[in-house]
Amino acid sequence: MKGWLLLLREELVSKAIETDLWPVGETWWFGWNEGEIRLPTLLKGWREALAEKWEVLRIFSPKAELRQERRGRQVVFSLLVEEEAYSALPPELKGKGDWFLVEKGYHLLAGEPRGGRWVKTQYPRYLDYGVAGNDDAYVVVRVYKYRDRENPSFSLVRYAGLVLVPKKERDQEKWQLKPYGG
Repeated sequence: MKGWLLLLREELVSKAIETDLWPVGETWWFGWNEGEIRLPTLLKGWREALAEKWEVLRIFSPKAELRQERRGRQVVFSLLVEEEAYSALPPELKGKGDWFLVEKGYHLLAGEPRGGRWVKTQYPRYLDYGVAGNDDAYVVVRVYKYRDRENPSFSLVRYAGLVLVPKKERDQEKWQLKPYGG
């Protein structure tokens, strides 16, 4: 599968937001700055997510991820999409970028697999990911790993959505720890 990392000028960000890449109830976001961290949670409105206070911002859905990063005085915007979403983009959003080889996978956000079994991990504060569940469910994020064609060790990870893994499902093969490409 192919995926694109597209660099966006600031004036094109609103155009990207107006596309159908961000389904209600399936679009998430997180951000941080020097004094605050917002964990991945459902996007309820664009205003808070796009506040200027975030040094790093990610808005993601099953179709795309919009990134904002402060680099000194400069703010850099990028859009990560796979083949189907890329082909549906308006031409002005396809302008500047490169394509990568993409693999699907999962990253564990809360809970820790050890030696083929799950253990409970405790944190010094409550981690609110904005998903309903109980203490026995672990929070996992669906991801797409973008690998550079010329340097496969270089990669980007695009978030696609959060998943709760109930205790009774943890032994299923798809939740077993394995390296990418395996």
